[in-house]
Amino acid sequence: DMEALTRSLNAVSQLIVDFPEISGLDINPLLADAEGVIALDARIEIDLARSGEPGPNRDLPIRPYPADWVSSLISHNGKRFAMRPIKPVDLNLYPRFFEGVSQEDIRYRFLSPRRHFSEAMIKRLTQIDYEREMAFIACRKASRKLRALPALPAIPAASMPNSASSFEATCSMKGSATR
Repeated sequence: DMEALTRSLNAVSQLIVDFPEISGLDINPLLADAEGVIALDARIEIDLARSGEPGPNRDLPIRPYPADWVSSLISHNGKRFAMRPIKPVDLNLYPRFFEGVSQEDIRYRFLSPRRHFSEAMIKRLTQIDYEREMAFIACRKASRKLRALPALPAIPAASMPNSASSFEATCSMKGSATR
């Protein structure tokens, strides 16, 4: 049961994120078959010095997805948008999105003219460390089509972050949205 195995591994990962006081975890064996998943033996080591420390775990090399930053927006013309931090699975939305962005907007966003975006570049745009930078996407709720890409890189020494946004041509110059 691959779905049950995936849920189990995700649950263990979330445990590490939510409880920084966990310093070690051993599950042996973890059995999976068509009926589901079961851990026959497990051991968790606790660092009492970190007991009560709030999550997410500061020792994670990459911060977890900030799901609490998901929001809904309504444009001035009444259209509903979902605004959320970008995810690696959004890679598939980019090619179609860039087809609808003007060459001038692409030049402003990437500081050079560009007609093609390699898969490696799109991966770089979608696979980010949420502690160091933030990129959002705005999608029409009805169509799930990507409409805008605002990005905010985190620069620790800067008092104001730089930002860069790209908008589909049909949304460009239409004004901002409200919450």
